[in-house]
Amino acid sequence: MRNFKQLIASLVLTFSVLGLHAQEASDGKSLLWKISGKDLKYPSYIYGTIHVICEDDFYLEDLVDEKFEETSRLVLEIDLSSPNTQAVMMQNAYMTDGSNMRMLLDSATFAKTNRYFIDSVGFNLDQIGMLRPFMLTAMLYPKLVGCTPVAYEQYFMDKAKELEIPIAGIERIEDQLAIFEKIPYKDQAKSLADMVANMKQARKEFASLLAVYKSQDIQKAAAMIKESEEYKDFEDIMLTNRNKNWITPMIKHMKETPTFFAFGAAHLGGEEGVLNLLKAKGYTVTPLREQE
Repeated sequence: MRNFKQLIASLVLTFSVLGLHAQEASDGKSLLWKISGKDLKYPSYIYGTIHVICEDDFYLEDLVDEKFEETSRLVLEIDLSSPNTQAVMMQNAYMTDGSNMRMLLDSATFAKTNRYFIDSVGFNLDQIGMLRPFMLTAMLYPKLVGCTPVAYEQYFMDKAKELEIPIAGIERIEDQLAIFEKIPYKDQAKSLADMVANMKQARKEFASLLAVYKSQDIQKAAAMIKESEEYKDFEDIMLTNRNKNWITPMIKHMKETPTFFAFGAAHLGGEEGVLNLLKAKGYTVTPLREQE
């Protein structure tokens, strides 16, 4: 497996289905799940998002809005509405050991990667190559998906503001940034260079991921994340540990008030996904889809 497959898989997943009335998804395939039972007075809901998607592919069932409006708090992976988020991102934009992309790649690979950035993005890596590689990767998202991406998180934040309900994060921006400090810069740089060198294939990989997302098969989505040989070394810090860390604050939120959670879809499925972890705590999780 190429390194860029790890990179694309880590972006995670979106959907599409038509209908009028809510029903339990008998095949278990859904992006919207109800969390109920045990010590909850009212159900909460969790929706699996994709962090990068074109506007033409962006779609939400009416059922999602309906369930959103039954809640009184929005919880994302991080609170992107906080003015502190952007400031912290800028304060932590650069590699902490003084590295740059020229130091992390061999000369030929750096030259090819730099040429792509100059021609396609309009930036020279000698000027911006001190940024953390994952930030440089984010600059390539429009090239990867073939558009200016939109975000489900932004949609939900706008709706929360419209309904005047609070927004929270299940983890801090500092926590997410710390994840990338645990993945060697050299590995991140190689993933970025591989993506640039194989952009055509990278687009195909993303299209496959998007198709899985649209099928609402969160179990397959989680499995795709684990397929890369390179990714397996970082699975715990990217997914498993974070899923486990989220359960206690999720329960706290749900006990306080009906909550709408929106996390990357790959966090939901799998043996150690959020849904299974909630089941293990005694909660009932029910897949919901609109009736076709």
